[in-house]
Amino acid sequence: MEYYDIVLSSCAYDKYTEKKLGFSKIFIIDPEHDKNIIYSSDKRAMHMVKDNSASAVICIDYEIDKKLVQLMGKNNTILCIPLPSAKQRFALSKDLYRLQNLFAYALKSKVRTTFISLAASQEYMCSYMQLIEFAKFVGATEDYARLCISEFTASAFNLAENEMK
Repeated sequence: MEYYDIVLSSCAYDKYTEKKLGFSKIFIIDPEHDKNIIYSSDKRAMHMVKDNSASAVICIDYEIDKKLVQLMGKNNTILCIPLPSAKQRFALSKDLYRLQNLFAYALKSKVRTTFISLAASQEYMCSYMQLIEFAKFVGATEDYARLCISEFTASAFNLAENEMK
């Protein structure tokens, strides 16, 4: 099975690092300028999902916007959940709780959900096994976690790439 990750454009890495972490491909995005993969906090998110112009939505604050999630389910838009950063313990605990609720709600709403590192630099990158274990930690089965990191991540980026051509 091939695994994929998505990192920010500021993350510098080489092919050796990509293979060492176990990924077939690591996609680089700049959600501030990319029109197809957007942040859920973007004011245009609801409109872009409704118009099918966004292939994926990245939810960095782990807040559940029920209308947006329902719309994503209808339009087959992928929800990308990045790993939380290791902040202060209380903030991390709160993020994990919200993340578990977001994931459970997305599954209930039949939204394809994937987990990404969204690393800003090489030191924050993680391996495919770490992404799988994190997905399992928040409630995914191992099979679903592998499917997410394999097919859903590739779909989110390939759809965006095809839209740009």
